[in-house]
Amino acid sequence: MFARGDRRLGKVLEQAFEHGCKFDGWSDFFSLPKWLEVFEKCGIDPTFYNQRHRSFDEVLPWDHIDYGIKKSFLKRECEKKPIKMLPPQTVKKLVRPAVQLVLKEGFALKSTRIWFHKFGTAKYISHLDLNRCVARAFHKAKLPMWYTEGFNPHAFVTFALPLSLGVEGKHESMDIRLLEDMPKEEIIHRVNDALPKDIRVYDVTEPQMKPGKIAYADYEIRYAADERDPRILKEELEALFSKDEILVEKKTKSGIKTIHLNDHLDKYKMTVEGHEVVLNIVLPAGSTENINPSLIGEAIETYLGYSLYAVIIRSHLYDAEFHVFA
Repeated sequence: MFARGDRRLGKVLEQAFEHGCKFDGWSDFFSLPKWLEVFEKCGIDPTFYNQRHRSFDEVLPWDHIDYGIKKSFLKRECEKKPIKMLPPQTVKKLVRPAVQLVLKEGFALKSTRIWFHKFGTAKYISHLDLNRCVARAFHKAKLPMWYTEGFNPHAFVTFALPLSLGVEGKHESMDIRLLEDMPKEEIIHRVNDALPKDIRVYDVTEPQMKPGKIAYADYEIRYAADERDPRILKEELEALFSKDEILVEKKTKSGIKTIHLNDHLDKYKMTVEGHEVVLNIVLPAGSTENINPSLIGEAIETYLGYSLYAVIIRSHLYDAEFHVFA
């Protein structure tokens, strides 16, 4: 009843709570007489909500909510006749011409790779929230996108390699499917108008490489020296990196795992810029092996005895042969 109800049921909920209606999901707590007493006290007939026929023209309490599906579509689906099982021979006769018609008209989904920056406050947006953010942005931009089929259709969006929380990205990408061609300048303009200011689309291309090919990531890590001399800090970090054994604990799906971090510290360059030590390093990334750059900070705290504030930026992604992900 509450699923079909409107704002008038708000006072019913409040009165029911005051009458001791709690934990009603369990049958041993549910009391129908209490609820009927509350409805009578509030002057509301429950049969109005759950025991009457509704016409298609009736204004429903949730009509003002945009949930991505038009009411006219739901009406057409409801008016359809029940589907009957057809003999296999009949199905073949119906399907084959339909497929030929699709091929004749040249209909195809156009895979599109959207490139964007993720800086500033946007680095604190988790990957799950980023998914929601771009889905709403695409809906607002009104791109001719392909939506998944089923009861709850949503825009088809896949990210190459999700960023860790707190990490900025210079060249991030997400793949979508378009139902028709559109100039990339228009896509960039529409999507940027709908995105937060710290997430900016800068290019649109056709995918050249599958995300599953990603094997490495290039990071720029800027360590603040604070009260230390940055040149001395650089020497201490280089001495740490030259150790034969650097053990850190990494959280995995199967539990805590101890790894030899020194096995992955062979491709790096360290410089001093102002009062910062800048570390440019390539680390394993992807589905086979993934080393989070925050593990370097944990190693510094474990072996050097102090923690450093770090700004982490992911610059590029590469495949196993170090070709730039495109």
